[in-house]
Amino acid sequence: MTEPKRKRITYTKQDGTTATRKAPGKRQHKLLTEEIAQHLECNRNKQYFVWDKGVKGLHVLVNKKGTRTYRSLWYYAGSSKPHSRSLGRVGVLDLEEARKLCLADQKAAAQGIDPKSEERVASDAFEDVVNEYVEREQIGRKRNATAKEVRRALLKDCAAFKSRPIASIRPAEIEKLLERIRDGDAEHRGRPYLANKLWGYLGSLFRWCVKKRKLAASPMVSIDRPWEGAEPRTRVFSDDELKQLWHCKLEPNEAAFLKLLILTGKRKGALAAMRWGEINDAWDWTPPPGNKNKRVHPLPLPKLAQRILIGLKPKDVKADNQVFPSPQGGKNGVMHVASRLQGRVQKLTGIEDFFPHAIRHTVETRLAELRVPPHVRDLLLDHAPTRGSGKDYDHWEYRDEKSEAMEKWAGHVEGLVVPEGVTALR
Repeated sequence: MTEPKRKRITYTKQDGTTATRKAPGKRQHKLLTEEIAQHLECNRNKQYFVWDKGVKGLHVLVNKKGTRTYRSLWYYAGSSKPHSRSLGRVGVLDLEEARKLCLADQKAAAQGIDPKSEERVASDAFEDVVNEYVEREQIGRKRNATAKEVRRALLKDCAAFKSRPIASIRPAEIEKLLERIRDGDAEHRGRPYLANKLWGYLGSLFRWCVKKRKLAASPMVSIDRPWEGAEPRTRVFSDDELKQLWHCKLEPNEAAFLKLLILTGKRKGALAAMRWGEINDAWDWTPPPGNKNKRVHPLPLPKLAQRILIGLKPKDVKADNQVFPSPQGGKNGVMHVASRLQGRVQKLTGIEDFFPHAIRHTVETRLAELRVPPHVRDLLLDHAPTRGSGKDYDHWEYRDEKSEAMEKWAGHVEGLVVPEGVTALR
């Protein structure tokens, strides 16, 4: 007689997605003794568990070959996901010792200690470790401009891990999370570039944890990059596309921001954070330290950029006021320039593959066409110099050369939009 099929139930996985599985069968419970444990009947068709009435969580796995193994089961505080491990063979490990080990595992898990870890050290919650890592390593030691983005990505995209002890996060769970982000699901489109970026962030985080003796080993060691199809971004906008971007019908503040991106070639985050006090009377803009190559290069703003900025400057402006304040009053008053703005520009211009960083590729390429030397281009776009040891000894600002290059580029842009009328420049 065939065994009736069990109905399937819907459940929520650790990564927040839903799936179905067979409804659990009725558990077998016995008050185990050494005799009972050693003579549990073997089922040649499937393995099964027998749960001990003496200690909740202790169970015996009886496989198809008749091997009987004590196992413990536990839950971490704040998590509904069960975890288990093998304790030892029945007959080799006695029942009382198995019960003690099971209780010890449950007590360790309640204290945030991973029972599977070789080093039984208390494990902080994933969210607390991420915050400490960003403050001590990303900001404190490296002073990375991307520190906030690292924190945001780790806590948002790994939200399922936030309250979990970091030592309890397994490679298989991380791998499934990265694959879900890469491939998407019913509610989210696939984001392979984000999966690769998060893979890098997690690798750095767990390496730091090992270095700081928070973990015995990194769970990322055996996890490959989730997507191998990534290609270098080589997008350069044509003159017609630059013209479309310049005349994009955005809100006035955002339109001015996009024009300044085109004229300066600066990173979108640096430009969005621009303050009036960073621009001197000679119209040199000196961003604060914190850019990627850790060196500040004053940028002589071309006359076309000056005209745009004059139109934005309020009468009672203060030095610490944002040049591009957020209309929604965003975090720290900085205008939000992420995917929302990118999507609107794509829709309004018809340039479906527009992304802000491509403007830097365009400015770098066009400056080369205008015969601007590489070392001047590096200074303008805040790139690390690549001309040998001289880069560490040369402290000349090249202001005249930078100013000439900026005016050349602004003149080219102005030539594109003049047919639309000079008033359209603002």
